[in-house]
Amino acid sequence: MSLLLLMLVCVAMMGRVLADAKYSVRCDSAFCRVLDDANKEISSLKLTIDDGSCVSEFGSKADEICMSAVERFSSEAPLPDDDKGNEAVYDKKVEDLEKTLDNFLHVLYLKQLQLLRDKAMKTFKSAMTTEGSEYEAMMAADDFFRREAEASTRQNPEWDYATESSSLKGALSEIASRARKVQETKLSAAKQTQQ
Repeated sequence: MSLLLLMLVCVAMMGRVLADAKYSVRCDSAFCRVLDDANKEISSLKLTIDDGSCVSEFGSKADEICMSAVERFSSEAPLPDDDKGNEAVYDKKVEDLEKTLDNFLHVLYLKQLQLLRDKAMKTFKSAMTTEGSEYEAMMAADDFFRREAEASTRQNPEWDYATESSSLKGALSEIASRARKVQETKLSAAKQTQQ
């Protein structure tokens, strides 16, 4: 009698394991479809950035890609139906989807910040050659970078451009310092030739 009971318990457990596996496979299928479609959108952004152009409002677009993907997964994946094991699988897939997309987008974000930094440097150098103060040129370049970097940043606390902003300020100060030294040298040489 105990052998029969043991066999029934094993059959019931195997049925449960198969049901859990079937649920997981259906979630995996929805995950892959959604991820594939989101990657197509990301690839479009990547082409623009890889061509050396900035994506306007990159942060909003990145947020939209992630939110749309999670919403689509939620509508396409089977509901866990109050099953704790299925709920864990479902929640893990949502989390993995968000993290995967965020990682792809974060790489593009860092490339975009580099493009913005380069543009700010060009703006600054150009302003230094025209009439205007060095301070105004630095402020304009910094303002441009901050405005564009903010528009490129997702609503995610891990996305931050403080390091890039600080690096830009250091580079701008260095260029300004060199320009002052060159100007001082020119003035000194002009004074010497006048004497």
